[in-house]
Amino acid sequence: MEDDSKQALELALQNNGHVKLEASKIWTYGFSPAEQIRLDYALMLMPQKIRRWISDIIKRESTHFEKSHAAHFDPHWQRICFNKIHPIYLSTIWHEAAHAYHSVIETKMDEAWRKLTDPHNVIYGNWAANREDGGCLWIGTDDDGPDNNCLTPYASLNIREDVAVTVEGAYSVLYGEQSLAAINLLKIPQDENSIFWQKLKQLHLNKFLKDKQYKRLLKILRARYKS
Repeated sequence: MEDDSKQALELALQNNGHVKLEASKIWTYGFSPAEQIRLDYALMLMPQKIRRWISDIIKRESTHFEKSHAAHFDPHWQRICFNKIHPIYLSTIWHEAAHAYHSVIETKMDEAWRKLTDPHNVIYGNWAANREDGGCLWIGTDDDGPDNNCLTPYASLNIREDVAVTVEGAYSVLYGEQSLAAINLLKIPQDENSIFWQKLKQLHLNKFLKDKQYKRLLKILRARYKS
């Protein structure tokens, strides 16, 4: 009976225009075949532990989004929504997928993460100034480089964005995707005891990165200092 119910649900989704991604097996709606391939490629680079917490991915009108953001994650439905007016960047897929997984394990990981980044509750929500285009700068500056223990000003908005931006940066460096998070990750201090390196370790400990990915990321970051 359970298999029959599952088949009935899948048939209903197909009849309503939904498409299941070939490799990751996640339901999508509103994407072109090329965008579906892009979504599938990005998601299959992430651990299955992350993918399993994404119920579906849909494309929606820009009026659905605050400040015309490119995408967001809905924890009520475990759903990722993409804005129709924005391109589908790999970095955005990784960012939103990180939100999906983090929403499930945040009770477990947030205490250690907060101790690293904001132990005195003075960083999150206090240092980023929003731009009209939806981006952020550090308050009182025209700078968006790594600072205040966060890769980007946007990451300093709250712990959820900090985790997602750090995941985005890690995957973007690993797979050659251009993003501010990746650019800034390549600027972090050489000292591997610094908070930025410790946060990457936390991503690995909490299974955002596979063992091979984590080792390769460290190798890439260390290679910046070889003459």
